[in-house]
Amino acid sequence: MPTKEITKNSQARMMRSWMLGLHATHITDIGGRLGYFAEMRRRGGTASAEELAQALGLDPWRTKVWCQAACAVGVLQADGDTQFTFAPFMEELLGDTSPELLTTHVLASLSRDFASYPEAFRTGARKTFHDHDEDFFHHQGKISALRAPVVVAAARKLSGMEDRLSTGGKVMDIGSGSGTVLVRFAEEFPTCQVTGIEPLPYFVETSQKLIQDKRLSSRVQVEPVGGEELPFENEFDLIT
Repeated sequence: MPTKEITKNSQARMMRSWMLGLHATHITDIGGRLGYFAEMRRRGGTASAEELAQALGLDPWRTKVWCQAACAVGVLQADGDTQFTFAPFMEELLGDTSPELLTTHVLASLSRDFASYPEAFRTGARKTFHDHDEDFFHHQGKISALRAPVVVAAARKLSGMEDRLSTGGKVMDIGSGSGTVLVRFAEEFPTCQVTGIEPLPYFVETSQKLIQDKRLSSRVQVEPVGGEELPFENEFDLIT
């Protein structure tokens, strides 16, 4: 099978595609954060820049520039001179809770780290997951919530686990994040006890609020420790 010839021009085109991808990430991030996508869905998938700006209380000129930029990267497409619509499949892919849009928000948040990388390479300085800001954790928590039904479904497939959790079994989730896996287990198995292990204060707070809102405090708890400091031994039927 013939291979495509690699040339200086083809490599330059590849590099330009990376640059366009960076722009597309930030254009998409802005659209989600400012509510452009949600407003377009509310209007049936088509709107003018003026309508979007007026509905959201945003600057009309910048909104028009954003719409044009979103067309340039393939997120939107122009319908005539003034109207804009979603590009094919983008209405679904850019839903408020879609993994694609949430991941875009996380990547845009992480991109703020890039400016410090050259100095980190010189000094060896480190920035851990825990050192990021609330914006990063907020969107990361929404992404991790998507795993809750997958984790519970996988647990059900383990031999004998369905019966154990249906009769008062105990579950531990290490790195429980925003608490959605904990709540999912507690809701699907009404007699089981669920414990989350989460060292990050932001996630401890948000998961405790979720547990309280769901009125599950009697069966679900969060231990604010890391996995290296577990105060338990041989107490659980399942650890995720």
